Amino acid sequence: MISNSNKQFQPVLRLGVLGLIIFILIGLILVLLRFPQNTQYYPERHALLEYFLAYLGICLFIICYRRFQLQQTVEFLFFALGFLVFVVLQIIQVLAYPGFHDIAFLSPSINKGMAFDFSARLIFSIYLLLGLISTNKSIKQVNQNLKLWIYSGSLLLTLAIIAFNFWVLPDSL
Repeated sequence: MISNSNKQFQPVLRLGVLGLIIFILIGLILVLLRFPQNTQYYPERHALLEYFLAYLGICLFIICYRRFQLQQTVEFLFFALGFLVFVVLQIIQVLAYPGFHDIAFLSPSINKGMAFDFSARLIFSIYLLLGLISTNKSIKQVNQNLKLWIYSGSLLLTLAIIAFNFWVLPDSL
């Protein structure tokens, strides 16, 4: 059994762990910035910053999704899905750059990495716009059919962008 004092302490503990992880990642970024300004450490800096951005996106996804569960309003669902799609595309973007991966199907192409970076920001902007528009509309309560359409549309859009970036874009210009 968890006592009342422990229940009150749990949110503070979770927030403390989240803050500690953020400070560790910021510290790692500062340590990497102290290295000499040559291209030898540039990929590590870039990857660490992208992963930090993905971590912040995951945290914001969890916050927005929890607000959606509590309030059942569609704008928080759009915000949460926007952060989730952004994080997925950012992680694939880091893996798609040359030198960041040992995965066989990812070809060494800067074009694909740039395309995923652009796609992540574009799709996040669309989700943010949909969320902001839905705050002014009368759609406040989310029924199961609407939720299913939003989830499936989000999944299909993400898969279409991934397929387009991998199979349509050339490896080099």
